[in-house]
Amino acid sequence: MGSGPSSNNSSSSGGIPNELYKQAREEFDIRFATPAIFTLVYRDFQLIRPLGRGAFGSVKEVKCIHDPLPDYLQSNDNSSKSHRIALKIINKKSAHKMKQEDHVVNEKRILQSLNFPFIIRFYFSFKDNANLYIGLELIEGGELFRHLRDCEKFDEKKAKFYASQIILALEYLHFLGIVYRDLKVKKYYH
Repeated sequence: MGSGPSSNNSSSSGGIPNELYKQAREEFDIRFATPAIFTLVYRDFQLIRPLGRGAFGSVKEVKCIHDPLPDYLQSNDNSSKSHRIALKIINKKSAHKMKQEDHVVNEKRILQSLNFPFIIRFYFSFKDNANLYIGLELIEGGELFRHLRDCEKFDEKKAKFYASQIILALEYLHFLGIVYRDLKVKKYYH
């Protein structure tokens, strides 16, 4: 893990007070050092629809049907959306074959330790003999790439909006000493 920005005591280079960075770092370190334990199993979920596939797993929209609903899945607004989740399913055998076990474990521990508005929220994880499951916040609307592809280019206001969110998320991760290695950029030629 990194040590964060080295600037004066009042604020970092981006104008955010160092106290906020220090607090975020302390919270991250505590959550990273003490991984939470969850008592869910795959049959606690009802499949709604597939969302995507990756190198050694898939992501599905699921609904938690565990009764009672675990407190970490309940929202303050009492909406029915509080238990719809993006469930990332990682096949252990595939991850092992590709020598990615350490990366998978690190991804889970980092996700459960993050707390930032522009980064998907981690809810829980559990495993069985074949898979590792990671429950993440379900974000309606799809990937940024799809929206860009649909309109070919963003107007300036929308581009600034999305770019600022990405920059803030990357700044937060870099402050914590995390280098995000899976950012995909596509060039368009006209």
